Amino acid sequence: MQLYPPCARRLRGQYRTAIIAVGCVIALNAHANAKTWSFHDAVRAAWTRDPAQAALHVAAQAADTEASAARTWFPAGAIINAQYLDDHFIGSNQGYTTYQGQISMPFWLPGQGTATERAALADKAVARANADMERMAIAIQVLDIASAARTEERRLAVLSTEYRVAGDIAERSDHAFAVGEEARTDRDAVFAFLSDIGAQQAQSTERLAGYRADLSRLTGSDALPDIMTIDGRFLDRQGNIQERLVVERDPRVIYADKVVRAADASLDVTRRTWMPAPSAGIQVVRQKQFEALWDTAVGVQVAMQLPSRSQHEPQLMRKVRAEADAQRDLLRARQIVGSEYSHTFARLRASVDILNEVRSQCAALSDRQAQMTRAWRIGETSVIEALRAHQAALSACQSHEAAEVAWHAAIARLLISIGATP
Repeated sequence: MQLYPPCARRLRGQYRTAIIAVGCVIALNAHANAKTWSFHDAVRAAWTRDPAQAALHVAAQAADTEASAARTWFPAGAIINAQYLDDHFIGSNQGYTTYQGQISMPFWLPGQGTATERAALADKAVARANADMERMAIAIQVLDIASAARTEERRLAVLSTEYRVAGDIAERSDHAFAVGEEARTDRDAVFAFLSDIGAQQAQSTERLAGYRADLSRLTGSDALPDIMTIDGRFLDRQGNIQERLVVERDPRVIYADKVVRAADASLDVTRRTWMPAPSAGIQVVRQKQFEALWDTAVGVQVAMQLPSRSQHEPQLMRKVRAEADAQRDLLRARQIVGSEYSHTFARLRASVDILNEVRSQCAALSDRQAQMTRAWRIGETSVIEALRAHQAALSACQSHEAAEVAWHAAIARLLISIGATP
């Protein structure tokens, strides 16, 4: 395999080493021919690897188990109490011995069991809504990285093409300088332009490698998801987007609403738990006493702790503050999502206009570049003017590639907002 491009082997003069070090020694992109996969599959792979998925699944199952436990007749297990009294321990030895035992069960306060079950089911709904929101966040994260990587990849392709063209110009300029047909300053400008492209290639390659590493961390593969096939056809399949793009259907708003409902349910439990659960049961006492007429007694035992405002009110106020915070977060979520929807539509409309403009600009400046290069070769213009034309065309074509990726990414972002991962 040839490590150095042909331009490096043919360059002469004192700039050869510098050009090789800066630009010509650029290894072939190891991932240029890497296989791509659909964006939907990439999001599914990222969601499968997301550590939050297992935790949210466990949270939903735990809440379901708590709801099932709240359907039982008693809020806690039986209380067993046993006592043994004997006067032998104090040395009197009068024959007084008492065996005493009791068993009691706590009872729900009015409405407490139903409220506890509703609170558990509300927590289960929160866990499920959180899973939907987490999946949406994963999709957006994969989209951001994939669009940035695709932009960098296409930018690198433009730079590689321009580098080959600039290498031919540098070779001709070096030859013209050797025969005295071109000034040293012009040749220096050509080599500086070539070196700048080489440096941009190196920086772009480094950024692309970083994006691939991020994708590998998320999805388990560094292959770039194919977002360039996401176009207007996906929007047509969804029907009227504006009717489906409702703030209340957004996973973030749904999650905030479920949190409010869970806070209300928890507050209701605290309100109904205005005192500790009372208990009732039976008690058996057996006494062994010298010449006693009876030795066994059976009775009913009831225990109840009276309500205490100093204990109940602080708990109630904590739940009230939690509910107020949840309401605040719900209002913020609605505002943020509504603003984001407006920005998403504006971004999509702007991306179409920008794409049309930069496409025309890239075509016009590329044609001008070809004409200026041809004019320089036949001696009708200076190499500086040709380099300016090359730089303008390079910038315009890079903007075109970035705008095209941004247009596809804007469509994908809109589809994710309505819950349809493309």
